[in-house]
Amino acid sequence: MHQAAFHPAFKRDIKNLPTHLLDKLNKSIDEVLINPFRFDRLKGELREISKTKIRHLGVEYRLAFYIQKEIVVFLMFSTRENFYDYLRRRMR
Repeated sequence: MHQAAFHPAFKRDIKNLPTHLLDKLNKSIDEVLINPFRFDRLKGELREISKTKIRHLGVEYRLAFYIQKEIVVFLMFSTRENFYDYLRRRMR
C-alpha cells in the first residue's frame, strides 16, 4: 500500500463537503492507495496525472492525483465543471 500526501489546497477542496460525499471520497482514496496504477491517466500537458470519478446525488466529481515513487499525491477534488482548467492552474 502506498503512502498519501496532499496538495496544500486539497483541504480547501474538501472543507465543506457533506458527510456522505466525504465517506465516498475516503473510500476512493483508500482504493487509490491500494493500487494507484489502475486508474485512467489524463492526456496532453496533464498526462502525468491520474483521475478517478465519484458520483454523488447525480453530480460527478473528480479526484486527481499523481504517483511519486511510493507516495500518491492527491491534487484536487471537485465537480467535473471546469475541473481541468482549475487543475492546470493548480499545477503551475
